[in-house]
Amino acid sequence: MAARKRLSVRAYLLHLTHYDPMWMRRKARENPFDLAIALEMVQALGEEGFNLLVIDVADAVKYKSHPELAKRYTVPMGHLQKLAGAARKAGLDLRR
Repeated sequence: MAARKRLSVRAYLLHLTHYDPMWMRRKARENPFDLAIALEMVQALGEEGFNLLVIDVADAVKYKSHPELAKRYTVPMGHLQKLAGAARKAGLDLRR
């Protein structure tokens, strides 16, 4: 029997906002991204051996170049920067 190969990439996809068709009806009531919970999650991912974090930002952050895209649930770009910094500190590579 051949030895089992361990996966070299252990990734997690984090959506900062929702685009599920069922969610769209409730999107106007969506709460902003919770940075504190995300930072705890990133720490746990690092501890569990994950090595890649894919972040789907969509309309979840405020862009200086396109303020018209902001929704009531968007958060400052600084939230994304803190999340990225924590992910790197936890040993996770980042993709967006």
